[in-house]
Order: sequence, then structure tokens, then C-alpha cells
Amino acid sequence: MRNWYMYLHALDGMEELYTRDDFAFFRNFFCQHPEAEKVIEAIKQTGRIEWLNYDKANHVSMDYLAYAKDPEGFAPNCKVPTMVIFPEDDMFLWKTQAADTPSRMDAECRVEIIQGGHWSMLDHPDDVNKLMVEWFEAPISTARQDVKEA
Repeated sequence: MRNWYMYLHALDGMEELYTRDDFAFFRNFFCQHPEAEKVIEAIKQTGRIEWLNYDKANHVSMDYLAYAKDPEGFAPNCKVPTMVIFPEDDMFLWKTQAADTPSRMDAECRVEIIQGGHWSMLDHPDDVNKLMVEWFEAPISTARQDVKEA
């Protein structure tokens, strides 16, 4: 299971694990993060790892279990036009998550696979920004008009 870290982050004591031995576990776990040392410095300044709260409050892990039990009845398809930008070397997410997104859509869906890892917006900002500008500057599609009027 690739998203195991979300379960790990929900446990008490994760801040201590990440910061112990001069952030040894953090450096190992986030080895692909292009700005890992900047993140460590920010944690040292605040004394907290704020993003752990995101995973503690994130419903995704429970959603995975619900979807596994009943994929068809899990949730209605998304009706909002969506572009998925997925980095080919993401160490935390599956490529199938991006590739399968159109099957859960009742609106325009564009999937772009780009170079980079989980933090592609830092590794390849020009690629990410170019795709986002193209997406937002594109003419309004019928799907977008439907959403706009809703």
C-alpha cells in the first residue's frame, strides 16, 4: 500500500520520530524532496510539523476502505472539470490513481503525466505552470459551462 504514510502520520509521536537524531528518519523518508533541508529549518524554527495535522484530518484512508468495499456505490462521479498533473516518479501515489480519474468524471478531465517526483511543482515548476496556464486559459467547454451555471 503506497499511502501507508497517512496512517503513520495519524499516530501520536510522529513529530518525535521525524525530529529524532537530527531528523534522520525525516531525511530518509523525504529523500526525494528537493527542499528537505529548508523544511527541516522551518520545523526547527516553529518546533512543530504542521502538515501532520493534514494527514490526521484527512478522510482519504477511510475513503480507500469504503471504495474497496463498494466501488460503484462509493460516491457520485465528479462534475467539476479537472486536470490531473501526475509526476511519473511519485513515491507516494500510484499512476493508476491519475489514469483512472476520467472513469470517475462526468465532466472534462485531462490527465498529464510529467517528469519528477511527488514534489514536481518544486522540481519542474515550469512544466507544472505551463500546464496550469494552458488549462485556465482554454476556452470554456460545455462541461465547464454546466458547472458554472450550477
